[in-house]
Amino acid sequence: MQSTQTATRTCLNCSAPYEQDQSFCPSCGQSTHVHRLTVGHILHEFFHAIFHTDTSIFGIIKHLMVRPGYIARAYVDGKRKSLYNPFNFLVVLVALSILIINLSGVDVFQARNGNPVANLMTKHFNLVIFFTVPLTALYTSLLFKKQEVNFAEAAVLACYTAGERTVFFLVLVIPLMKFFPEHHLAIIWSYLWLYALYFAMACVQFTGQRTVLGFFKGILPTIFLQITLYLLIFLSIYLYHVLK
Repeated sequence: MQSTQTATRTCLNCSAPYEQDQSFCPSCGQSTHVHRLTVGHILHEFFHAIFHTDTSIFGIIKHLMVRPGYIARAYVDGKRKSLYNPFNFLVVLVALSILIINLSGVDVFQARNGNPVANLMTKHFNLVIFFTVPLTALYTSLLFKKQEVNFAEAAVLACYTAGERTVFFLVLVIPLMKFFPEHHLAIIWSYLWLYALYFAMACVQFTGQRTVLGFFKGILPTIFLQITLYLLIFLSIYLYHVLK
């Protein structure tokens, strides 16, 4: 008698068994069609990660321009397979921004004036961006507590918007600073207010509180963030001169 059983194999990622006719591991979801790596395969994966639909960097950047709150809400509500991970998104954009800033030669924090804090922020620009995420998430979760937004959910929104903020910075601020360095302060303030309005829109979309009050509350996290950063900067400068 011919056997009706299907041969089983073992997933190379998690070692779970799967049927021979299954295209994906039922345990971890990895493709069962794993081939030896080639240069062509690596290039395919690279361009797929950059350009492919919503899960790509370019795809998520496009959607985050006008729908940041909806994207973050979809991720929080469980639609995570088809969306670029917010934390990975921020890491990739920050790494790209450091590369472009270094190549452009733009003195973002005016460290050439000899300010020790500016020097520190220039050298650790990535840490400055990452530091803003938990602060933004904290202020957002407190302001939208009645809408039941917790810290972790607010962190998703903060990561997506901080990543898109980095895109704004690279596309708008860096070229303007490069060609109009004498207007450095005006460029920075315009950029900060643009981001404040963008984040407010994101909060309205994320929480569903489509009112003037909701929009105003959405601006406050970025204002509180800047106040906190300036206080820390002034404190750092004071301690530097005291301990010098």
